[in-house]
Amino acid sequence: VAFCVSLPAIVLLGEASYSLYLLHIPVFVYLNKLTMWLNILFVNRCMVIGAPVFIVGCSIVVYKVIECPSRQALRKWFRDRFVKAAA
Repeated sequence: VAFCVSLPAIVLLGEASYSLYLLHIPVFVYLNKLTMWLNILFVNRCMVIGAPVFIVGCSIVVYKVIECPSRQALRKWFRDRFVKAAA
């Protein structure tokens, strides 16, 4: 079990889980509106299979593009501000 949990893909999904939590409802709503607007006849199949894959992909992108750089910037800012002040 420990081996499965330490796989890089599983670790990435765990790290992107907060982004998934934040994005799943808004992205699902917009995908639903898009499929209705496009009059896709296979909406159920598209939404059941495509929506979760798309939402997980979006959460990984948001994690890599926004969350990681923001975390690094905040750590640098705190380190520069408080470590230098303490020295």
